[in-house]
Amino acid sequence: MYEKDHILRERHNPQGNAELPPEQWPLTSRQRIPYPESAEKLAVTSPYSLFLLAGKLQAEGPGSSMEVLVHTDHNFYRARLTCGDGIPVPVDFTLDDGERTQGTRETLAVAMRVEPEGDLVDEDDFALLGLSGNIIVLFDRYSGLPLQVRGEAPRIGDTEINLKSATMRPPVP
Repeated sequence: MYEKDHILRERHNPQGNAELPPEQWPLTSRQRIPYPESAEKLAVTSPYSLFLLAGKLQAEGPGSSMEVLVHTDHNFYRARLTCGDGIPVPVDFTLDDGERTQGTRETLAVAMRVEPEGDLVDEDDFALLGLSGNIIVLFDRYSGLPLQVRGEAPRIGDTEINLKSATMRPPVP
């Protein structure tokens, strides 16, 4: 939970009772993680929220940027997101209505540079979809659909995650 001056991190585990539904798992640990000083000026969010922020940034277009703090279990990171022109990306994906898109699409790129904010309490534990390093999300220039995520994967190195299918929902006002 996000509190005024800290994050309250609670862990619940089934404690050997796999039949127990998650909402009944007992509390096994509780920890208060104080915000770094920079949290007074920057929004604090989770790694997966970076996708939403990247989508917002690409909608604003090239030249737009933002900084946020990202928290993991024990550490904080400063994420700098910058939008610019992307590269043409070969695609082959299907929308939920069965429409298949193939070929090459022009893109906008949102680059994420993520660095520790202060001393790491634990080892470097930042990852987004298992990727670390300089992460780039490539969005279709015309539809805004995220087509590809690039970054560094453990034991693989530089890699790409490509869109294969998408379920479209109405935009949130």
